[in-house]
Amino acid sequence: MVHDRGECDASNVDKKKYISMIEEFEKRLAVDQTIKNIDDAYLLYCEYAHSKGFSARRGKEAYFSGSKDLYMKEFECSSQGVKDGKQSANNNRALYQKLETRTKCKARLRIRRKKNEIWRVTIFEVEHNHKMVDESQRYLLRSARKVSYAQGETLRAMSEAGIKPSSVLSYMEKESHGLENLGFIRKDAYNYLNCVTKGHS
Repeated sequence: MVHDRGECDASNVDKKKYISMIEEFEKRLAVDQTIKNIDDAYLLYCEYAHSKGFSARRGKEAYFSGSKDLYMKEFECSSQGVKDGKQSANNNRALYQKLETRTKCKARLRIRRKKNEIWRVTIFEVEHNHKMVDESQRYLLRSARKVSYAQGETLRAMSEAGIKPSSVLSYMEKESHGLENLGFIRKDAYNYLNCVTKGHS
């Protein structure tokens, strides 16, 4: 099979950009790097996770004695732990298939601080015991999905105008040139609308 040289060159450039981006994230999350606050750490770890091809979630935390003030927080790969093995009545296959499964993955980020001092990275495990999600499927990763304020307002306004949520979503997907560019999936939109409805009830 003969490959077009232009395609090969473009592929190599994309691969180099990807490696460079991951390396930059890993430098910013390296042990002893300072972090402004917990939210910044989580957002940075989520961006890193999305770029690399895994989903992140909030993990363990610890408080200063006798207070509600955190001194340690962890963020971990969503494949950490063991998934409850629910089985169907007809066969041994799982009742549902998910992109993220539990494999006891140890990849994580831990930040700590001393009283009244800045947060620092104390643990950054980068090795995973499972495959990364293919680039074409990364928009499905839970920690990469979010309904923005503007998108939420569009969903709410069009729904209140009597337009069916499915029609609103089809319109938004078309405007974004595909579901993969929207930033969330239909389930997220329905959850958002349910929250809005409950908030106004």
